[in-house]
Amino acid sequence: MSKYLVCTVGTGRGVEHGIAVSIKKSNPEKVVFIVSQESRSTIERIRALGEDVLANREVSELVLSDEEHVQDCALKAIDCLLELINEGAPREEITCDFTSGTKAMTAGLCVAAVTLGIPSLSYVVGERDKANGRVISGSEDVRTVSVGRLYVRETEQRLKELFNQRRFSAGLSVSDYVLERFFQEDIQNEFSNWRSLFEAFYRWDLFDHVGAYDVMMGIDKGFLAKLGLESLQPSKEFLGKITRRASTAENSQVADDDRLKGKALLLELLMADLLANSDRRAEEGRYDDAVARLYRACEMAAQKALLEKGHNPSDLDLDALPPMAREEICAPSPGESKSKVAMDETLRLLKALGDDRADLYLENKRLRDLLTARNNSILAHGIEPVGREKQEALREEVLSLCNSFSPNLEQNLRLAKFPIIDVEL
Repeated sequence: MSKYLVCTVGTGRGVEHGIAVSIKKSNPEKVVFIVSQESRSTIERIRALGEDVLANREVSELVLSDEEHVQDCALKAIDCLLELINEGAPREEITCDFTSGTKAMTAGLCVAAVTLGIPSLSYVVGERDKANGRVISGSEDVRTVSVGRLYVRETEQRLKELFNQRRFSAGLSVSDYVLERFFQEDIQNEFSNWRSLFEAFYRWDLFDHVGAYDVMMGIDKGFLAKLGLESLQPSKEFLGKITRRASTAENSQVADDDRLKGKALLLELLMADLLANSDRRAEEGRYDDAVARLYRACEMAAQKALLEKGHNPSDLDLDALPPMAREEICAPSPGESKSKVAMDETLRLLKALGDDRADLYLENKRLRDLLTARNNSILAHGIEPVGREKQEALREEVLSLCNSFSPNLEQNLRLAKFPIIDVEL
């Protein structure tokens, strides 16, 4: 039962019977008639049909100034519906009946209902009089239209575009809009999955890998199959590895050597994830963000190599280093034997420990010059924006460096790449 019924009202003789049937069927607490000056008299004919039609119901009228102007009718209907909503009427308890009225009036009401997410439209059908084409009194039947199901067809296409554009926050907002307004079980199920899909990749894009994995695992496989996403198996595999390796790297019960190896394996995955994330930022034209991630990927490559040699770059035990290697490290604070090392120090230390891959950075003037663009970026130490040309050049150099430190980089990059929806919905 709808508590609120909004009806367009025409002037034809006999239309009052159909409207009365709609009112009885809906049994609302409040009826709003959208009328023209000429059709106001129809309301009195509705009242005359019996007390069970309008008695004990709140009744109001919205009088249109131009019942032949679709846009004017739609705007007035929107105002009418918004007034009900602002008074506390839930959208799911409003029905809009377009049985009677001019074509502009009925079209305007339907446009208003779809625009505001009113989930239910109704109209009266029945056996028609061959002489005038009107429904014969006593043969009326009320039919309903689920606006939600009409609305979601278009919304699915919009969500597909938003996902492929990586606009995950916008996708969350659109999904929430549908879930808050349309309560049919199938719509709720489908858009709950849409919401989870956007949330998973929104979290992943913000490096919340554990949260993304948890949400992704709850998405219905049938829904993913409909989108052609193959159950997101590559993404689940990649996030699952990060989640498990992060757990090992942070587990104080695990032996130190195993923890360092676990952290090295974790950095190998995160390096690929940073590179993929950098590419997405570049696609958006956010080159400063892209370059900041490229710099961090360089740093991770060096840190991974140092971890594999049994040294923790974020908690470096200087006493465990050969004397010559210690010379490459800035002295720690007085009384401390452990130190954190920056990227340049890490690579010089690797060179001192016999890892010639460090020369790919130390002897690469082009890479070091390009990294200056990052240092001068507004996201680092300067105020100069980074352009696409420098970002693309730096990406080439960083990818080459990271490949040398990570033999599985290409495979991990494929897993870290976000999928697209390319099926017709």
